Amino acid sequence: MRRWVEKSWCDRCCEGMKAIKGFAAVTLLGFFTFAVHAQFVFTTNNDGSLNLYQYTGSGGEVIIPSTTNGLQLTSIGDQAFWDCPGLTNVTIPNSVTTIGDDAFGYCPGLTSVAIPNSVTNLGYDVFYYCSGLKSVAIPNSLTAISDYAFYECSGLTSVTIPDSVTSIAAEAFGFCTSLTNITIGTNVTTIWNDAFYVCGGLTRVTIPNNVSYIGAEAFDLCSSLTNIIIGTNVATIESGAFGACSSLANITIPNNVTTMGSSAFEDCTNLTNITIGTNVTGIGSSAFEKCTSLANIAIPDKVASIGSSAFADCTSLTNITIGTNVSSIGSSAFADCTSLAHIMIPSSVTSIGVNAFIASSSLTDITVQAGNQVYSSVAGVLLANNQTELVEFPDGLGGSYAIPNGVTSIGPSAFEECTSLANVTMPSSVTNIGVDAFYECYGLTAIYFRGNAPSVGSGAFYYADSLVAYYLPGTTGWNAFSALTSVPLRQWNNPPLIPTPVLSIAPMSVLTFSNLTVGGAYQLQQSLASCWTTNSINFTALNTLYTQMVAGVVGSGNFRLALNPVPAQAFATAEVADGSVVQVTVTSGGSGYVTSPAVKIVDPGGSNATAIADISGGVVTNITITSAGAGYSNTTTVEIAAPPAAAVFPSVQPVMRLDCSNLAPNDSYQIQFMPVLSGTWANWNGGMFTPVAATNSQFLFITNDTGFFQLLYEP
Repeated sequence: MRRWVEKSWCDRCCEGMKAIKGFAAVTLLGFFTFAVHAQFVFTTNNDGSLNLYQYTGSGGEVIIPSTTNGLQLTSIGDQAFWDCPGLTNVTIPNSVTTIGDDAFGYCPGLTSVAIPNSVTNLGYDVFYYCSGLKSVAIPNSLTAISDYAFYECSGLTSVTIPDSVTSIAAEAFGFCTSLTNITIGTNVTTIWNDAFYVCGGLTRVTIPNNVSYIGAEAFDLCSSLTNIIIGTNVATIESGAFGACSSLANITIPNNVTTMGSSAFEDCTNLTNITIGTNVTGIGSSAFEKCTSLANIAIPDKVASIGSSAFADCTSLTNITIGTNVSSIGSSAFADCTSLAHIMIPSSVTSIGVNAFIASSSLTDITVQAGNQVYSSVAGVLLANNQTELVEFPDGLGGSYAIPNGVTSIGPSAFEECTSLANVTMPSSVTNIGVDAFYECYGLTAIYFRGNAPSVGSGAFYYADSLVAYYLPGTTGWNAFSALTSVPLRQWNNPPLIPTPVLSIAPMSVLTFSNLTVGGAYQLQQSLASCWTTNSINFTALNTLYTQMVAGVVGSGNFRLALNPVPAQAFATAEVADGSVVQVTVTSGGSGYVTSPAVKIVDPGGSNATAIADISGGVVTNITITSAGAGYSNTTTVEIAAPPAAAVFPSVQPVMRLDCSNLAPNDSYQIQFMPVLSGTWANWNGGMFTPVAATNSQFLFITNDTGFFQLLYEP
């Protein structure tokens, strides 16, 4: 907010006299360009027309004259009515083309104003802090709403911005707290920063299709906003654009949007559903932070980066699908997502920030997709690709944990705030524990070290106040370790006995369904005795890909995903008058439509007729003509695009399930494979695992027709 220095009329008059000394006079005091007309003081403009320099009256209803002494009034000067609390109504003549900066600023008694169609330019802060202003008529001669034009007009309830306007400037309607209705003209292209900041009474907004840019905090703290439609040509949503819109429940970001700034929807605590357009390339930092009602999110494939804290404190988030081109996940991106149990990291990810999943207390599984060159996962724990660094331990995995053999480094904050972790077994391969690695592990009581004392980063064991470090006889470096960390030491004299593991195998199949219709309701079905039998699995598709594991060896024709309801084609007829299409009537609404289908109006002699379809419950309910076209005849037909395919069949990949029992919890095991009985045992790639119980199941993708497995204990 800008600061003002208030000046008396005498001060301003003297300044004006100095500035215009030497010009021709209008009525009095020969060498001044001032003229006094009742309650008004005028100056002359360069073209000889008049400028209303100062209003000197006491207020009430004021009618500004269009002419004085035969000269036409064309402008109202800067601060002409500034700080006139008695002004209640003003009539501006049609001769005025310009209203200057602060012209009616601080006129709290002004209740209504009609800006004539002659006005083409509004200055800054023109109605600044007119708190009593309840209505304003904005003319179609304006092309822009200026900065702070109606700032803190807290009594304003409704505004219509005409189609002539192309730009709504910064804070134009900021703090219009009673504004409940705004109609934005169809030719607006830019909504600048804070344009509707703290418009707490605003309930719904439609942003026209010509708008390409929504500025920072444009609708921030519009706490009553329940519905917003974003135009199809918006390309940029800046930081905080819809922050703290705490009543907003649903939002669709159009496909044209490429940039989503930081905190764009932060603190939208009632937001339950969001569809992100397919061309968004980045999710800004804190973009959806504290969206505490958001349960599901699908990040499109063009997104390359997820910013720091992007989904932090999304406490209801249970399912997230990360697009296949995401390369970077920022620090704390999914921190405090307390309902999230599982997350899949795509093979494209090359960078994951510190504490990306910290304090997500239900998270038990971080899985890295095969083919990732930087990261891997073992038993739900995030590791480096070569499995030498433990990157992050899911907070939901409490109790006991044995770090896999071969790990040499525990990454920064790897176990931070794992409050239910009770004890950890550290293999002899670990030589370094990073900064804050076990920070605030309040429940951690023991770490069992199999090798020499590792180097330790600062804060590695801060607030793990119950921790004791156990070391084996003959290992070294423990006095220095304890002096550095203040962790008490005890000798580990009785390592646990290792029982003999038992291994059994069972064939499985992974079904991969592609080209699903996003938003479609699918039911898994199985072919039994030449009939399709419904399975218990049903879901709404959040993206185009779905995988499901089933028992046994199956073929691609044994299972399918069927849409519910079964799709059926919609039909319609056209009515033509004078060569133009005047109406399209739906004769059959079909079924199974997920998105509005394309409508094509066909006639060899006609052109340019267009229409759009509305759907409800999967049925086409209405078709609206958007352009009537010309040259059409009574043979005109209407073609409605077909609904999605009724069923999708999978590709199948065989999998072997290895069921292991009689295991030593929290120790490490290696699966080995031998293709022929007389061959050589070799480690199965990715076959190292650390069970948390005496039983464990592993799923291995296989390409061999025959082979043998064994389980090797790795102390």
